[in-house]
Amino acid sequence: MARANPSFIDARVVDEYLVDASGNEVTLGMGECSDPRNASLCLVEQGVTGYLYRYQPVDRFWTLQAVEAGLAVLTGAAILALGVVRLRRRVT
Repeated sequence: MARANPSFIDARVVDEYLVDASGNEVTLGMGECSDPRNASLCLVEQGVTGYLYRYQPVDRFWTLQAVEAGLAVLTGAAILALGVVRLRRRVT
C-alpha cells in the first residue's frame, strides 16, 4: 500500500480518503460540502489538503486472482463434502 496518487491506469484503487496536512483522515458529515460550486472552498475550510489512495499495483493482479480462485474452490469443495456427508447419513 502506498500513499500516492496512482499515476498508472491499471492500478486497482482499493480506497480513497480525504486527508489533512498531517496525513490524518478527515471525515465529513452528511451534507457537508454538498454544493458542487463551492466544494473546493468547503474542503479547504474543513482542513482537507489532499487525498490518500490505497491501491494494488497491476503486477499483483494474477496473484490476487489465484488466491481468490483458490478460496472459491476450497469453499465449494467444503460445501460439496458437507452435502455428501449429510446425504450419506440420511440414506443409511
